[in-house]
Amino acid sequence: MKINKYLKIIILIITLISQKLSLDFLALNPKLVDNYYSDTLYPLISSSLRFIFGFIPFSVGDIIWMILIFIILYEFYFIIKKRFKPGFSHLVNVLIFINILFFSFYALWGLNYYKSPLKDKLNLSFIDYTTDELIKTTTDKIYKVNYLYDCLIQEGTFESTQLNDMYLKAKETYDVTSVQYSMFEYKNPCIKDSMFSTLMSYMGFTGYLNPITLEAQINTKPYKVGIPFTINHEIAHQIGYASEAEANFVSYIVCVKGGDDLFKYSAYYSFLKHCLSEIYKRDKELFYSTRASLNKGVLQQMKSQYEFWNKYENKAEVVFKKGYNGYLKLNKQANGIKSYSMFVNLVIEYENKNGFLEL
Repeated sequence: MKINKYLKIIILIITLISQKLSLDFLALNPKLVDNYYSDTLYPLISSSLRFIFGFIPFSVGDIIWMILIFIILYEFYFIIKKRFKPGFSHLVNVLIFINILFFSFYALWGLNYYKSPLKDKLNLSFIDYTTDELIKTTTDKIYKVNYLYDCLIQEGTFESTQLNDMYLKAKETYDVTSVQYSMFEYKNPCIKDSMFSTLMSYMGFTGYLNPITLEAQINTKPYKVGIPFTINHEIAHQIGYASEAEANFVSYIVCVKGGDDLFKYSAYYSFLKHCLSEIYKRDKELFYSTRASLNKGVLQQMKSQYEFWNKYENKAEVVFKKGYNGYLKLNKQANGIKSYSMFVNLVIEYENKNGFLEL
């Protein structure tokens, strides 16, 4: 009997290792992922799951996470309580669960980390930009942010627009943009308020994609101006752009090309913050002189955002961020959390090639 128990554990560990080795192989062969998964099987999986869960008004994925966390804690409790002696059945259950979760994650969505980069499809080189290029694009975005801010204030849009309006509008932005870029086509929208918005705020996250149900979960607490960009970022994940830099880039392009003034503002505003951060790293005096051109109302919004996140700052957030940073690095994102800001490279290269996007 003991031999059978040990054998089960060995088989399950070998299965898990085999799955990881398969991923390492696919990492070296992105065209295989493109041809047999990302461009063929995944669109069917994604569209089907969004169709199934899109009609349900609450987040099924959040409920699933609560159940899974309870099961994991329950199994580990018995393993530790019995000091691993009669806990073989529980250890086997945990290993089975890990194998199933590992396979489900990559089969339903995670393999998109291993496909060919978006820059190749758009013929972008993703080279490092110069400080002059950074200042040039930042100056352009400051002008647009200032202009759009004045328009939105006059229209009263910041106060009047509700989350459900943003969810509906997000689908329209993808419909418009997919006319030019068919790879951004988005059917069967499935965007929902997260049940864990307060917890997400403490973790420092504005949204996430549930990789099992493929529901886009939005943290409803942050300052409204960034939410349209977040929504389209999560939709980008839904349609197969796993890289955070690519999801940011797709959101930016779709918001600006297909969005109304609020979506355009959200994209330019979010992008501008990344640009200013990069300028600050290179030249602090240049940062302050550049930022001085911003409308006082925009600066106040940035201050309000900072105060919001400062309110939720806690020591556990550092642990969550380090864990997520490690997760990203394990999935071909060498820069970890820093990869979010790498979309500045993509936008600058894109606009160098195609010209600044119009208001």
